[in-house]
Order: sequence, then C-alpha cells, then structure tokens
Amino acid sequence: MLRRTVVAIFGCVCVLLAFTPAQARIVYTQTNQTFTGNVSWNIDVDNNGVADVMITQDLYSDGGCLGANAHVDNARGVGLLTNGQGWTSALDAGTSIGPNEIFDSSESLLGDTYHCIGNPFGHDDGFWINYGTLFLGLELTKAGKVHYGWAQFSVSIVNWYGGRHRMQSILTGYAYQTIAGKAILAGQT
Repeated sequence: MLRRTVVAIFGCVCVLLAFTPAQARIVYTQTNQTFTGNVSWNIDVDNNGVADVMITQDLYSDGGCLGANAHVDNARGVGLLTNGQGWTSALDAGTSIGPNEIFDSSESLLGDTYHCIGNPFGHDDGFWINYGTLFLGLELTKAGKVHYGWAQFSVSIVNWYGGRHRMQSILTGYAYQTIAGKAILAGQT
C-alpha cells in the first residue's frame, strides 16, 4: 500500500512538472567595443554564430568639410523600433520591447553629422548623438518564432583635427528573451 502511494505521488509530481510553464530566461552578452571611422560591425544577439544586426558608420568628405552617419543595415530582416521616418528609436532603460510595438525591417539612421573647417555651421542630427548610452529595440526570429531583445550603445561626436568632428560608437551589451512572444525591458538581464 505504501509503495502504491509513493508511486502515485511520484506520478502526480511528474505530471505537474511536465505542465509547468517554461521559465523566462534572458541571454545577456556584455561587451565593450569602440568603433570610429568607416566601419561596420555585426551583433549576434542570440549567440548562434549568425549576425542578427549590422551597424555601419560611414565617413564622407566634401572639400574642407567632413560628415559621418551611423545606420542599422537590416538586410537580415530583424525588426527595429523606429519612429517610422527613417530614424532608429533610442530607448531608455526599462522601456518595454515586445509584441505591442511596431517594428520596421528597413535600414534606419542612428545619427548624422556634418561640419566644415572654419565654419560654425553644421549639424548633429538623430536621437542617439551625444545622449549617452541608450537601447536599440530588436525583434528576432528563431526557428520561426518571434523573440525580443535589445542592444545597448552610445553614439557620440568627438573632436578631431582642424575643428572637424568624427563619430564614435560604443557597444556595451545586448540581450534577448528566450521565450517566444514575451516582451523584454531595455537593459533587462
């Protein structure tokens, strides 16, 4: 009788464990990479060996003027939170990234700068430039299911020679939610 009771209890526990929902797990990768000049770099958010997002910085020159822009090249089809007008949204820590947001899979700008030697006029445009460390909201597809994530970095304009400026980006980390369809907060680890 005792043996049947133990077997019955064990069987019930196994059934309960089988139907326990999967625990949310966030995969976080810490890094500290600085990028200046003409450069592109890949971010493999889910660490599967395939780049999910490529960030590109381009320098351009026009006589005594120098310009730069940074943009997200989204040829891989990852969704990005944008403002719908070609600019990538810069998210604060704690902002929800998930199924209630609208994601865009086209290329979008992070920032643009243009300055000339001896000319006080120029521009530094974008939601990222000189605002500190912010978050890029991501929508990834893994095995046909949607997952949400973020990349944390800053875009700055730093002085260069002759009054010119150059763009510098620093990537400090990225993460994604392992449960398909579940939102993640920007900066959540």
